Amino acid sequence: MYQKISIAIVLLLIVWIIGSYVAIRDLEEPKYTVLEKRNGYEIRQYESYIIAETEVPEGYQEGLSSGFRVIADYIFGNNTTKSSIAMTAPVLESTPTAGDMSDANTGANTSEQIAMTVPVINTVDSTSNNTVRRTVSFVLPSKYTLETLPKPNNTAVTLREVPGRKVAARRFTWYATESRIASQKKRLMEKLSADGVVTVGVSQVAQYNPPISFPLTRRNEILVQILITEKSVATSTETVEGENSATNDGAISAKTGTYEAYSADKVARAETGDVVIFFHASWCPSCRSLSSNIEKNAASIPSTLTILKASYDSEKELKKKYGVTSQHTLVQVDASGTMIKKWSGGGTLQSVISQLQ
Repeated sequence: MYQKISIAIVLLLIVWIIGSYVAIRDLEEPKYTVLEKRNGYEIRQYESYIIAETEVPEGYQEGLSSGFRVIADYIFGNNTTKSSIAMTAPVLESTPTAGDMSDANTGANTSEQIAMTVPVINTVDSTSNNTVRRTVSFVLPSKYTLETLPKPNNTAVTLREVPGRKVAARRFTWYATESRIASQKKRLMEKLSADGVVTVGVSQVAQYNPPISFPLTRRNEILVQILITEKSVATSTETVEGENSATNDGAISAKTGTYEAYSADKVARAETGDVVIFFHASWCPSCRSLSSNIEKNAASIPSTLTILKASYDSEKELKKKYGVTSQHTLVQVDASGTMIKKWSGGGTLQSVISQLQ
């Protein structure tokens, strides 16, 4: 009797373990390259990817649960797309009848189920008024762009592109409880500090498995962006004392170009050079990283380039004018203010320069 019970338990465990692996085997995750493996963590170079995110109440477990439900609702069809959806798409919430098929192929509004991916990312940040801002986000399939993704029907869901970046990652198994997360984060930060690695922004918790997965097969990670030093941007000559100066409006000026606060009159400088508007949010880690890199390499700003720092939160009409829907967006304009090019992401001055037309 006991032998049969033991065999049954072993078989159930085997099925549980195998099922845990199978459940995520074919799920897409963000593309990255492991640059280096170190003691207790690894350094990765991520490609850019798009997330759907929502701000959730303070509190780890309740925030994660409520955020998961909101984003899952979007993923599973609470969205609107105006693009023609192939008949092989996973599920359509509104299936056109034969008489409506022409509408479906010419852009009629419908909903679309989006394939699941991993991980689910939990982020805690502080806002400018020192309150806690917790977000939960899903990484979306790479086949989409911000232009082709179905639009959320729920205004609590935001779509944005996360630019390519270098990240330190520490992996751990078992359940990602709040105390275990704090412990793993502490260990990662201690190791990074000991190795002299400079971090940028706040850390994130990435979870890759369904809740019912076998504990030892669970993949959880602490992710934190680290500073990228671009040798190609650094100047090889000594900076002349007084060459860089701060203007009255807070601009950081190099002998050659400028990085300064946005105002409409400065766009006219595109008559004789290049003007880029950088939509910056103080609560956005990647925005702060790019801003810091530009400031650090101010002496290397080309003579014809003006980078204007515009507030993503307050410049609402400017965002509307250029169709900006996410922070860390850059727009190159001509002297009349007409958009020449728009892009998202990039963590260095050199990445901005490389995009100029």
